[in-house]
Amino acid sequence: MRIKVYFIVFCVLCSCQQKRELEIPRIGLGNITEEEINMLSEDMLSVSHYFALYNENGILPYLNTMILAGETEDGFILTDMVRVLIVEPDGNVRNVIQRRGNGPQEYQMLMNLSFDSCSGNLVGFDYSRNDRVIIYGQDGAFVKEIRLPEHVSNALALNGRLFLTCFDPGKPAVMVLDLSSETVTNESSAVVQKKKTAMMMMDGLFCFDDQVFLQPVMSDTVFSVTSGKETPFFIFDSGKYAIPEESYASLAEMTAPEHIQIQDFIISHNKLFVRFILKQKLFLQIWDIEQEKLLFQHVVRSMEDDMGIPVEVDGKRIVIWPFGAIKNHLYCQLKPDDAFALMPDCGDACEQAFLCVSVR
Repeated sequence: MRIKVYFIVFCVLCSCQQKRELEIPRIGLGNITEEEINMLSEDMLSVSHYFALYNENGILPYLNTMILAGETEDGFILTDMVRVLIVEPDGNVRNVIQRRGNGPQEYQMLMNLSFDSCSGNLVGFDYSRNDRVIIYGQDGAFVKEIRLPEHVSNALALNGRLFLTCFDPGKPAVMVLDLSSETVTNESSAVVQKKKTAMMMMDGLFCFDDQVFLQPVMSDTVFSVTSGKETPFFIFDSGKYAIPEESYASLAEMTAPEHIQIQDFIISHNKLFVRFILKQKLFLQIWDIEQEKLLFQHVVRSMEDDMGIPVEVDGKRIVIWPFGAIKNHLYCQLKPDDAFALMPDCGDACEQAFLCVSVR
């Protein structure tokens, strides 16, 4: 009789566990055809405004790599991992911070820069000196350095807290540090399974919609870690294909027909914007995460193809793809021809022109 009871309890627990796993949205990257899909509603993407970067002297700091670091009360922050631009909504560059070097108060390369809304400061993580973060005011003034509990692979600030990811597969995937008291306030209760790899690669740590997300190296699961604990947010379901499991996989293995290479993804308003390579083609997709529904797909087969989402702005058709998102705002860099069509007077500034889109 006791054995039967144990067996029933075991079955119930297994059933509950399976139910919990089924509740995690699965984004079926590997279960699609190459057909073009556009099921976007007319009001899902609404163009807010567009602008080109400039400053009072007309000198435009050119950014090779565009990273959106945060939105301030009266603008936003861009970085190319070397320079930091404080930009007003109309594109005026109010301040440029450049402190590259090996000395005190300096950095080599900002692998992650985030805006802490609690203090109004910028928090930078220098991968070459990964035992600390460096903090500046929006005017570029040095505020302080914070020594970290150990060498970490990534750091990202949000609302007065600093989220840290660790190299060691045997330790919690995420630690949370209070920026004011400089003490670890919470450690994750679970350890995300991370494989030991030949190379020390960075886990993906992202901030979208005022939430912090973690994608461990070569993992198919994206976790929400805003609470300090790892909660699976969605799973990249690669179907009959595969996501490479080892960071030291050869180029031939990485580009094999059965492998999906995720290039980047952005989350805004429960929508997932993802780019990946499969069978030597670039796929651009938009998903409704909650409904697990594919809303948009475009397959880029050659360099001449459009590489984004077609939208109409002021009666002109242009193509956009976001490079960053804050809350329900997507930031997209315009192609020079599209920028000139929208802003004929922007001149050389067309090389660095942007469009902001609201997501519903």
